[in-house]
Amino acid sequence: MKKSVACVALGLSAAVIFARAGVEETAPEPVVVPIMTVENYYAPTPYSSGLPIIEEFRMMAEERLGFPITFEFITYGWDSYMEQKELMLAAGTDLPWFIWNVQDHQKWGEAGVLIDMLPLIEQYAPNMQKELEERPILKAVPSTPDGKMYGYAMVSPPQYINGGGVVVRQDWLDKFGLSVPTTATEWLNVVRTFHTRDANGDGKQNELVTVSANRQHLTMGAWFGLQTWRSGGFQVNRDGAVEYAWIQPRAKEYVEMVRDLYTEGILDPDFTNMNRERFAARMNSDLVGSVITYAGTASAYTETYPIPGASYTDLPVLIGPHGDQFMELSAGVDIPTSITRDADPKTAIIIYDTARSPEGGVNNLYGIKGLTYEINDGVYELTDLINNHPDGIAAGQAMNALGGRRNFLRGHSYVSWEQQWSVPAMKAARDARPYHRIDIPFTEGLQIDLADLATVDRYLPDILTYVDENIIKFMIGEQSMEKWDEYVQTVNKLGIDRVIAVRQKQADRFIGIVGDDYPWR
Repeated sequence: MKKSVACVALGLSAAVIFARAGVEETAPEPVVVPIMTVENYYAPTPYSSGLPIIEEFRMMAEERLGFPITFEFITYGWDSYMEQKELMLAAGTDLPWFIWNVQDHQKWGEAGVLIDMLPLIEQYAPNMQKELEERPILKAVPSTPDGKMYGYAMVSPPQYINGGGVVVRQDWLDKFGLSVPTTATEWLNVVRTFHTRDANGDGKQNELVTVSANRQHLTMGAWFGLQTWRSGGFQVNRDGAVEYAWIQPRAKEYVEMVRDLYTEGILDPDFTNMNRERFAARMNSDLVGSVITYAGTASAYTETYPIPGASYTDLPVLIGPHGDQFMELSAGVDIPTSITRDADPKTAIIIYDTARSPEGGVNNLYGIKGLTYEINDGVYELTDLINNHPDGIAAGQAMNALGGRRNFLRGHSYVSWEQQWSVPAMKAARDARPYHRIDIPFTEGLQIDLADLATVDRYLPDILTYVDENIIKFMIGEQSMEKWDEYVQTVNKLGIDRVIAVRQKQADRFIGIVGDDYPWR
């Protein structure tokens, strides 16, 4: 029988006395399960402090295992975790059972530090096995070329991924009698009208297009048929061939558009260096006529940055100058936790499978029924403890404070996703579904053999450095567009063809597993 929340909150000792056949016995010593992870997002309540949501998850796992366990946490802050994780893997001794965020898990699997989870899943993990059968992408991402799985992928379904969007000032559209733009060309006309006709009425031509985050301007590449935002510039054309977007002829057109907006004083001068504070200052300044952001954010901007008379509207997925109309989405991939060779394999995979169960997903996302959520008419509703925490912290932090929405052994519940996003954002994601084009997760855990990995490591860093530096110079006018052909030639000389050949192998294997069920083109 599942223990009550009250028992968890009281933190009763694991040495529970129970009776069997009329004889009082001491419960067996719990099996210690060491977990290495970054510390809780809410620092005042570390994972080691017996947080109730984690305790409920532990008891779920115990119920399946039939014996007691206790979690032992090895945690570090974000500033040192990645380094400490690599040191732990390299040492290869006294390993925790679980290590969070092993991106190069193939390397450590082939070194014998991590174990192949696939045969364990097939034998002991019905929830994970069901996921692999229903969603082939969960197997396509972490599997090595020889079919092993040293990590378990978490990939958000496409319908629950939000992508880039554009917001404009509705009151300024009304002021000049302009319609909501549906094409990139119409949008350019709108923002130029705002700028040249003094939309804010302060007597200056200072109206801006800003970006909600650093690199958000890269979402505009979609207007030119390019995936430049989240894919590292690698895209797959309709014939299944991998291309590098930043050397395509249309990339020059895209860069010239950004350059024109920048030199005309319309594009925010901080578009390559945006942060939360700078963005808030821009939005409160009555200078912003349009935002390159995420879809469905207009109502949130209207409420969060209240300027008298101002209102924002979301634009549909814009049609580019060549007829392209799509929303580039990140693949939404995470390789959350791997199992090491020091773990008891059966126990470890059952614990992991508990996290991936429907109940485990609800536990991580919503917490404990009666304490952090209730269900009313089939709708999951967070309680006042979360929505109106006595310490005044936000709902997400309140969940973290109790051990919810953790990073390690994470489960997802796709129940009532609409409740997790604002309604407009969810509507925008749904409306954009016919236009989704999701990046193949080349850089998000899609495995390649070690020889190909060495090729990528040899050539790609220099290519990315050169491309990033030069694209920005082109965009802000520090480099003449007459040097574009020279730039393309240099990228080719740096070995982009070798990297493309490796990405092609990745794409072929990935597409071979997921087929057209995944909107990659």
